Amino acid sequence: MKIFAVAILVVAACLTAVCSGSAAEQELEKPAKCQKCAMERPTPAGQKIEEPAECQNCGMDRRAFATSRVLITFTDGTRRGTCSINCAYDEVKKNAARKVKVIQVADYTTKLLIDGKKAVWVIGGRKQGVMSATAKWAFARREDAEKFVSEFGGAISDFNAAWKAAAD
Repeated sequence: MKIFAVAILVVAACLTAVCSGSAAEQELEKPAKCQKCAMERPTPAGQKIEEPAECQNCGMDRRAFATSRVLITFTDGTRRGTCSINCAYDEVKKNAARKVKVIQVADYTTKLLIDGKKAVWVIGGRKQGVMSATAKWAFARREDAEKFVSEFGGAISDFNAAWKAAAD
């Protein structure tokens, strides 16, 4: 039953991960394809997404989910890229023998990577999350998180709460 629920969430995430219509997002380069449903998702022109291109946990295209992607760097220099904090949690768990140096997350507003522990997090709300029924979005600026909450709902939180929610 859990696998079925995750499959539904993946398709729902794909269906709702559409361009918000900002000027930057209207100039598009080659579209990315979701690995789960094969739907094409645009990446803003000039937006560079670091390797790996696919989530190393579930295989989803990280360009298609640029606003939720995560890059984990371990102290031995190994890096693991995921589509979301939920997949990042799974990767850290799978690599329990390694010590995490830093977890970088995409700033929802700019899509630039920021330190996940310093981010302002929004948990929940009406905007569909990635790989989870409970959305978790990171912001570099509190004002951006507050604006998001006023539009989509959710609660402002911190990394520890987002990480705990990813574990559930």
